[in-house]
Amino acid sequence: MKTLNSSFEVKEKIREAIDIVDLVSGYNISLQRKGRVYVGRCPWHDDNRPSLQVNPDRQTYRCWVCNIGGDIFSFVEQIERVDFKEALEILADKAGIPLPKYKLHSSKRFPSASSETSTPESDRLLPSFENGSEQSGYVAKSTLYKSLAWLAEKYHQYYLTSPEASEARRYITERGISEETAKRFKIGYAPYNTYLLLDWIGNSRSRAHTLIKAGVLDIRQNFTLSSLQGNLTREERSALYDRFHGRVLFPIIDANNRVVAFGGRILPNSPLNSPAKYLNSPITPIFAKSKMFYGLNFARNGIHAKKRAIITEGYTDTIMAHQYGFEETVAVLGTALGSEHVEILSRFTDKIYLVLDGDAAGQKRANDVLKIFVAQGVDMSILTLPDNSDPCEFLLAHGKDAFEDQIESHSVPALDHAFQKATEGIDPSNIIETSRALDSLLSIIALATMRTNRKDDPAQLRLGMILRSLAEKFHLSESEINARLNVHRREPNRAPRIGAEAKEISFPEGVTVPIPQFDDETPEILAARFGTLPNDIWKNRSLMPKPIEVEFLTFWWAYPDVFPELSTGVTADDFVSPISRQIFLLGNDLLNRGVHPVTFAMILRRYDSPKMISCLDLIAEKGAAKDLSGRLVSEANRKVLMTQILDAFLGRRIDRTKSTRVNDLRGDTLDEESKDKKLLELQQLLKTKQERREEQEKNGLMDEDVPDDPTP
Repeated sequence: MKTLNSSFEVKEKIREAIDIVDLVSGYNISLQRKGRVYVGRCPWHDDNRPSLQVNPDRQTYRCWVCNIGGDIFSFVEQIERVDFKEALEILADKAGIPLPKYKLHSSKRFPSASSETSTPESDRLLPSFENGSEQSGYVAKSTLYKSLAWLAEKYHQYYLTSPEASEARRYITERGISEETAKRFKIGYAPYNTYLLLDWIGNSRSRAHTLIKAGVLDIRQNFTLSSLQGNLTREERSALYDRFHGRVLFPIIDANNRVVAFGGRILPNSPLNSPAKYLNSPITPIFAKSKMFYGLNFARNGIHAKKRAIITEGYTDTIMAHQYGFEETVAVLGTALGSEHVEILSRFTDKIYLVLDGDAAGQKRANDVLKIFVAQGVDMSILTLPDNSDPCEFLLAHGKDAFEDQIESHSVPALDHAFQKATEGIDPSNIIETSRALDSLLSIIALATMRTNRKDDPAQLRLGMILRSLAEKFHLSESEINARLNVHRREPNRAPRIGAEAKEISFPEGVTVPIPQFDDETPEILAARFGTLPNDIWKNRSLMPKPIEVEFLTFWWAYPDVFPELSTGVTADDFVSPISRQIFLLGNDLLNRGVHPVTFAMILRRYDSPKMISCLDLIAEKGAAKDLSGRLVSEANRKVLMTQILDAFLGRRIDRTKSTRVNDLRGDTLDEESKDKKLLELQQLLKTKQERREEQEKNGLMDEDVPDDPTP
């Protein structure tokens, strides 16, 4: 057998090192065991009923609503919105497996976090932009993750040891945060003088460019770096500044324990002339604050354990809650709680507590909260702490038990909270004021109503409960409430309904061909050997695998030992679909190389196209749904099915040949002798077809045993 291609070998090591259940769970998706698979809420659409399935046996995933699926690589491609190369880098880093050096295109390195200046011997290899492209300045996501991890450690060490950071340490201590907790959350401090950060990166233009893309460095208006190579000039150093300079820093870490951004707080009596007390990283390729929580990397296990999530409005509130044992606590990032926030948490738990500060700013959330409650359908309660205190202050003053009592005994359902705020200060006997309050609530509910009118739709059931509650609170009948809601629904130019559409799913462009596995294979050789599948093939249902081809593939994958015998009964030309044909040729090639048995996993690993991987997984899922391995326990039954499948292929071959012979006889190009010969061939074909039909009547392939076309 030929030796394995080194790139393929590395990919297989990564595949073996990472379990897809753990991988998917790491992206804020709570999975529950259901038979042989795990199920969870799909991250790509508004998923009220868990429709994402993760198969630990095949190491694949599939969402039946979005109609996408695949392996660990395609999952990362899809959820991170990256190409295969970046997905490979992300997974390699997660698995701790070094990639071949040629994968890293830049010679630029970031210094180690403990050094004040660049020390090449201790540097970590970190490409500054893909393919070393000075023109595009593109920075891979994997590079951004590595650079921010490095910088978070630098800021943290500066916070712990620098005399300049003494005020930051005093502020954190006065807030009641212990040194142990500060180290756990990697609290940092950004030097007031930006030149120090530029010194940390060795005055390198490419590193500065990476930190600009990461949202740390900013550049003054009407100034650009002259190039992305070499060292910064004096003018460039003066034009660059650390957007967080002089602030205590809170690294924002995603659920996969990757630093993606920073939150900075100005210190009391700071010389900084800034009106913003808090400052977050801007939107970057790896960070959007509307989709992120502070502390979720620490809170995931706590949420699972306590079956609830607590949301606060500040970094120190969440840190203090964890210090007091409320490990299920997270914080929003300087923005109002949004539907995407709740969507993330609802993958872990159905019970959410939102703790609002007692001040006026903390009380402006009622309408937003109601929108989310109606649209997302979570069990959400609101807690307003007494004496205008925030969670950090309350915990320090009253302790853990008092805070737990507030959550359990003084929080109110989201709808009740919205009602309280809408009717606050209103005289119940004032019909005009109460009518306005009701209309304000119904106008929000009208925006958030769901998509179907089915009575068993959970959204409709939830809406019914809300309207009954409002009817009771406003002393009106349900029919009156419904009538007024319908008026709001008919209002022109209404905003789009919340959660009305699934997020767009996109896939990389290009043709599909198996990836090289052996040293004697190149993309060109594989394209010639197996053919290429054009990019638009997935839009053409007529080119999808036909039912009998699906039957062939699922039988082969359920019983790989039968493939040598099964494959001798057909040829590549018997497969009408180019997709099935390529899969068959690939399996035959592996067989000819001495690989036995040829399994589904071996075929799956030869592709990096998300569409092809999704198609393969869908075909395999159809086979699993038919439970071939359970139904065909005896070898005799397997022989019968194999005969039926091969007979079906033979029948198709006869029909195609018959059509050709009939056309030949109708034409004028054949002499009489040739026509007689073609006529005899046609008669023999008809006889064979009749014999086959009689055989099928005895052991026929049942219609219900033939799957539908798998269109990914």
